[in-house]
Amino acid sequence: MVINNVLKCDLQTSFDDEGKLAKRTFGIVRRIDFSSDIRLDVNPQTVMTILGADTITFPIQPLSAAIVMGTRKGKERVLPISMNINPVFTKTGDICDLKFVEFEPNISDLSSPNLPKWISKGAEKFINNNRRLKNKMLKLANDAAIKIRAKICGQ
Repeated sequence: MVINNVLKCDLQTSFDDEGKLAKRTFGIVRRIDFSSDIRLDVNPQTVMTILGADTITFPIQPLSAAIVMGTRKGKERVLPISMNINPVFTKTGDICDLKFVEFEPNISDLSSPNLPKWISKGAEKFINNNRRLKNKMLKLANDAAIKIRAKICGQ
């Protein structure tokens, strides 16, 4: 959504890797909930750059996550995490046939008061390289592109 020349994308999604995350963590981690408020200034120069470039690089944005863990008693515990995201989308076409074909989250500075640094770095690497998460973000971006095409190009 564009408000006052600022593209606003309020991202909130959960990731459980179709149950594989729980298996990989011996049932400890059930899912990871992500939220971020991505903002991009949409002035004529930015729009022309986006339309002319093959990649769209968003400015570094803070991203919050919550690792939701199960306990023996069936309750959930939440481990808060903060990180930065510098998302890059690769696209094809112009505004009327826009399609996103690749997504790189570029997660950095992942930290939590409850995690040792070596686990944080491993989680960073896992998130940056996870194909399912990338595919989910591509689907969200392409769904937004369909709305943009419908509004601007009448498709």
